[in-house]
Amino acid sequence: MGSVSGAFVSLARYLRDHWREADWWPIWHCGMPFENTYAPLLHALVATVSGVSSLEIGRAYHLTLALVYVITPVTVFLLAWRLTGKRAVALAAGLTYSLISPSALIFPAIGRDLGGPFFARRLQALLVYGDSPHALALLLIPVVLLLVDRARARRTIAAFIFASAATGALMLSNIPGAIALGMALIAYCAAYGGFALVSGICVGGYLLTARWNPPSTLLNTFSNTQWMEPASRFDENRLAMLAALGAAVAITAWGLRRLSVRRSVAWAVLFTLVTGAVVCGNAWFGVTFIAQPMRFHLVFEMALTLAVALGLGEYVRLSRKAAIVAMLAMAPLIALQIHNYRTSARRLIQPISIRQTSEYRVAAWLEAHAGGQRVLAPGSIAFWLNAFTDTPQVTGCCDQSILVRPIKMAYYVIGSDDGAGDRAAEISIAWLQALGARYVVMTGPGSTETFHDIAHPDKFRGKLREAWSGGGDAIYEVPQRTGSLVHVIRLDETVQTPPENGVKIEPLMAYIRATQDSSRELAEVRWTSPGRAHIAANLTKGDALSVQTAWHPRWRATVNGANRHVDHDGLGFIVIHPDCEGRCEVELSFDGGVERTTTNTVTAASWIVVALLLMRRLRRGRGTRL
Repeated sequence: MGSVSGAFVSLARYLRDHWREADWWPIWHCGMPFENTYAPLLHALVATVSGVSSLEIGRAYHLTLALVYVITPVTVFLLAWRLTGKRAVALAAGLTYSLISPSALIFPAIGRDLGGPFFARRLQALLVYGDSPHALALLLIPVVLLLVDRARARRTIAAFIFASAATGALMLSNIPGAIALGMALIAYCAAYGGFALVSGICVGGYLLTARWNPPSTLLNTFSNTQWMEPASRFDENRLAMLAALGAAVAITAWGLRRLSVRRSVAWAVLFTLVTGAVVCGNAWFGVTFIAQPMRFHLVFEMALTLAVALGLGEYVRLSRKAAIVAMLAMAPLIALQIHNYRTSARRLIQPISIRQTSEYRVAAWLEAHAGGQRVLAPGSIAFWLNAFTDTPQVTGCCDQSILVRPIKMAYYVIGSDDGAGDRAAEISIAWLQALGARYVVMTGPGSTETFHDIAHPDKFRGKLREAWSGGGDAIYEVPQRTGSLVHVIRLDETVQTPPENGVKIEPLMAYIRATQDSSRELAEVRWTSPGRAHIAANLTKGDALSVQTAWHPRWRATVNGANRHVDHDGLGFIVIHPDCEGRCEVELSFDGGVERTTTNTVTAASWIVVALLLMRRLRRGRGTRL
């Protein structure tokens, strides 16, 4: 339950149940565009498996990932066979990747975390850490490279299309996987050439999938990554480091050509150089070429395995008899590793009674009693809450997706009380009111919640109404004047600038007083979908509507049929300027905007072109040359 898998199960369940409304995601971090949540390929696959088979969403998730896990070494085998034409070498590469994790041998910290250097790291990453989208990307990287190599050799439109479609699919798996593919393609171009073709394939892949991976999502992810990890910020120093790595790749490629090294081996060596520089540079020397460098240790394993297998296959010549003897000698080691991996799997895969966990019990109470109002839940409860319910959260998963950044400041101080002193409860309640939370979950010593983010779980006792408790968990009701997220306030009462830290809540107080003032006009609100609301209120001059939902440029509002400006406050919430007196009818909607219209058009046109080209190929009965 400590893995992030709950977040991906949540996305798949929501997509299965609400696929017609998958524009605005109101569930995490006070809302975001659905495409901002995470690259969608995995949860789209899981939702499809669950919908078609009627399997429970958790079982569909595990079935999908089981297939991903076991097929990945097969794709390594197929790529190696494609590049070398030698089935024995390809078999060695696939079998080695299936049964050995070099990172556990190379990096002691990974070996210790795994419990030994000869256990299944890929399986551990999948189950313990829930890095399932990256596992899907690892499956697709060899597929893309195989199709790129086929397109380079054949130079037909059909081959180009298939390579582009596979590249687009990988872009929709996860961003680290797309970066890893970039490393592999840089190495491929350095070894084989064909830079223009490979660039065209990548552009084609993006055009085919731009609808689900728009520029605003990419920019938001990049911006948040810089904010989340100061060590990973992209600046002139980082640019110089990447330039140095590029120069090293170019020099190595030149040297390999001078030595007449076979291109498949040269590619594998260069791929290992790039991925090894990222991973080993960080693990051994603290050098950070790109964000989250240790995320790439699994693709480094793939590169290293291929480099060793392809290199030995090319330069170690064995007679048939010697090859048979070598295979027989290896058989006991293979059997031992199969035993080790099965032991590792039995340790990692354990049944649990899900209904007895804190995650499930809290979710069940909130589903029955919260009435769809926003809650703040900590740690693994936040990860798993929406696997069971549509209850919206102040937090959730995946900080790279966040639009309302002060949420992280608030969550830190609510959980830690760092610097709050004897005002801990007061400061936490202020943040909860400002962020529109109706309930807050506190986890104590008896809770099965994994991370125990809450330093002082009893701080609300006697200060807030305890709505439920059990097994070390407690749910408190936050005093809110209304369960609505829409409030009538004066423009000067909006949060002008976010607090500089979590304990300096003075910038929030005018806004909190306005939203809790019982003398104020109440807005009538009806949400007809996650991204569409009808609001009615009696307003006077100078009034504004504050909507405690994350602002995005694609929000639109009309007041009595006339377009009105949709702004944001210092927290990042929506502020509507009605410019209306008396009875005001407001339609608030999250629409496509220029970006959505453009990406829809580009993606649809790209698929139409693909269909026409493939139909042309079928009529001709052969591949059309590029």
